[in-house]
Order: sequence, then C-alpha cells, then structure tokens
Amino acid sequence: MWADGSPIPAWVSNKCCGAADAHRLTFKQIHRIEDGWRVDGYAHIVPNDSVLPSEDGYVWLFYASYEDGDQSTPFCFFIPQGSM
Repeated sequence: MWADGSPIPAWVSNKCCGAADAHRLTFKQIHRIEDGWRVDGYAHIVPNDSVLPSEDGYVWLFYASYEDGDQSTPFCFFIPQGSM
C-alpha cells in the first residue's frame, strides 16, 4: 500500500523491489541538479529520466542498502507531479 492506503500497482512492486528498499523522503531531502537529483543520505545521483510521477503525493526512492554500507543504484524514484 502507498502511504495514502491505495494499492501499489504490480509493475511498481516488480520493478522497485520490497519494503526494505522503499525510502519515503521529504522535499527538503531532494535537490534538483543539472544531471538529475541529489538525495540526502544517498550515494548516487538519480538521473532525470528515472523520475516517475508519485501515485500518492509523496517522494519515494527505492534502492538496496548492503551490509558493507554500499547502496545500489536507484530502482525507482517517484516525485509528485508538478514538483519536477
């Protein structure tokens, strides 16, 4: 379920992995830069072509965190429409 209680579409679940990979963010944690988006606490830049419209009005970044402290590249990045 999204934060607003609506069901998560199957394609999101398939592409974006599980609950451990979901990171709900505030607008203060995301920063638009020339090549995409910088996210506080996240090691990679999220390219502009990876941004998807949020279904529930929240900012979500899906990525894996590994035991050695590394982070995967982004699986999915959702931003509410009108915020991009």
